[in-house]
Amino acid sequence: MTMNNYKILDWDTDFLGYKVASIENGCVTQNDFHKIYDELIQLNVKLIYWASDSDCAHQKAISIEKNGLLVDIKTTYELKLNASNLTTPLSEINLYRNKEASEELLSIAVQCGEYSRFKIDPKITHQKFAELYRTWMIKSVQGSMADDVIIHKEDNEIKGVLTVYIENNVGNIGLVGVDEFSRGKGIGGKLMKAALSYFMHKGCERVQVVTQGKNEAACILYEKHGFNVSNKVNLYHFWLD
Repeated sequence: MTMNNYKILDWDTDFLGYKVASIENGCVTQNDFHKIYDELIQLNVKLIYWASDSDCAHQKAISIEKNGLLVDIKTTYELKLNASNLTTPLSEINLYRNKEASEELLSIAVQCGEYSRFKIDPKITHQKFAELYRTWMIKSVQGSMADDVIIHKEDNEIKGVLTVYIENNVGNIGLVGVDEFSRGKGIGGKLMKAALSYFMHKGCERVQVVTQGKNEAACILYEKHGFNVSNKVNLYHFWLD
């Protein structure tokens, strides 16, 4: 439901167990924010998301006045594909074919959320944060949140995972994670090369991925493989209680 520059988020509301809304305008004045805020109080909204434009002049004052928590600098990376990205034959890209997520995958999925706003926000329980990322992986292997799940295995155990989907001929990377006990071995790079080759084989012209600005390891991985930042927004949580 969309009204007056905000949207009531049905999925988030059902998942978290209280009404959640997002402000759709990336830069609003303090006066307009007050109006939206007061209206959402009347609708019994408990949590507001606001993706503020990084150059919005009003965000600092609004966040101070309304106790907004800056939970993420949402960073979008893009890469234009070319022949140099086709480094892994399709037959060598290891895809997870089971429609049921293994415990290894679910564990790595939760680790993917280390810098997630749902983990950073102290008012969201760890149980809900973990459930969110497990659900993301379950839906990915089932095909509703990913076209394929690329995995890296060592000693017959899954050590890394990267989910992919294609939309309007653009390749998208979703979850990316390496098990905490297997990091520093170049697994992330192998997954990335496999993903870029996957998208080339599928005829994509470019790839994009959204990550948390504080996730330095992820940012370094994308930049190492030629990605450039295309957009940044400051993501705030406002609690109405």
